[in-house]
Amino acid sequence: MIYGSNSRIITLFGRIHSSINVDIIVADSIPFLAEEIFASLFYLAGESRDPIKMVINNRGGDIDAGLMIVQAIEHVQAMGIDVEILVVGSSMSMASIILASGTRGKRYALDRSIVHLHAESRVIGGQGEDFERAKEYTDRLARQMYLLLAQRTKIPEYHLEQEQIAPRDKTMLENDEGRIKLVKRFLKNETYLSAYEAQAAGIIDAVIPPGDGKIMEIFNAPTEALSEKQEGGRA
Repeated sequence: MIYGSNSRIITLFGRIHSSINVDIIVADSIPFLAEEIFASLFYLAGESRDPIKMVINNRGGDIDAGLMIVQAIEHVQAMGIDVEILVVGSSMSMASIILASGTRGKRYALDRSIVHLHAESRVIGGQGEDFERAKEYTDRLARQMYLLLAQRTKIPEYHLEQEQIAPRDKTMLENDEGRIKLVKRFLKNETYLSAYEAQAAGIIDAVIPPGDGKIMEIFNAPTEALSEKQEGGRA
């Protein structure tokens, strides 16, 4: 949803679902959130080439719906428009994949934020050939997720450092397949990162602590005017 009138801020709240996921939409979902975000990105891109800002407090959702949003972000970025992303509470599961897709150098989190990632969840039905086709489809979606993390974050480097993996494994950093393997190793368990850990892993680029004027810049509030207003209101 676009935040306020004449704003270039999109809020990514609720859960990430699309119209093809109607059978699993739950009570706390915003129906068809993926389509709303997709449309909002292109609407704002059509208005001007100014940066688009996305604010995340999100529990995640479906891979296919999330990748729809990632795809829109990539198309907007290809037009020369930055997509700045700010986590204000939690960025969980698929929301963190969207977070990683933001413009490098412009992915932020407030200092108490949590970034959560995990391996893909699989619920595959059918038998025989139908099962294999469904598995192939989910494998393709999962690969897109892992490839994005491998290419747009420092998770492979972070994992090597944290686990003190043998130097010979550092050659895995030199190509996408090796980096994907390291991402998968890192995500074999549920992973919860503080804002500063997420920065070290290259999922975000900067942490915004209290008093940092960057938060007001993101929300298009002139810090000088706010400061003057506060001064004028004091007795």
